[in-house]
Amino acid sequence: MRATAALGLVATLAVGCTGADADLAALGRAATTSPLPTAPPAQPPSEITSAAPARASDAYTGTYANDHYGPMTVSAQGDELTMSLGPDERRFVLSHYDGDTFFYRTTGEMAVGLSGVTFTVGSDGRADKVRVENLDTSGLGTFTRKE
Repeated sequence: MRATAALGLVATLAVGCTGADADLAALGRAATTSPLPTAPPAQPPSEITSAAPARASDAYTGTYANDHYGPMTVSAQGDELTMSLGPDERRFVLSHYDGDTFFYRTTGEMAVGLSGVTFTVGSDGRADKVRVENLDTSGLGTFTRKE
């Protein structure tokens, strides 16, 4: 809105200008008379039909450690896989995305929306590492299994 008002002011002040100033004035007039473009409505993602299934919950459950963020516990509660983080053990539901990748909704003042959680599974069929995408912006978001 401010940019449109500023361009309108330029158009008003530039009446009778020539050359480059006239081009700027024309741009200002066009900006104040043309409707602003709108983003297309957000569409929910279509259901993924080629996603690889998740492993059994016990492949992911356990306690993981991180020198920067501390412990993380992954638990199965009924059909839900959850992770608990931080000193208050804040609980987040992990939703399956594809294979060993899940996602969760971040919360609080540093929330970024949905964030990926990717498990690295060893040859024994159990995850030995988990990377939390929104905590990994500085390369510190990988947790290693403690057990």
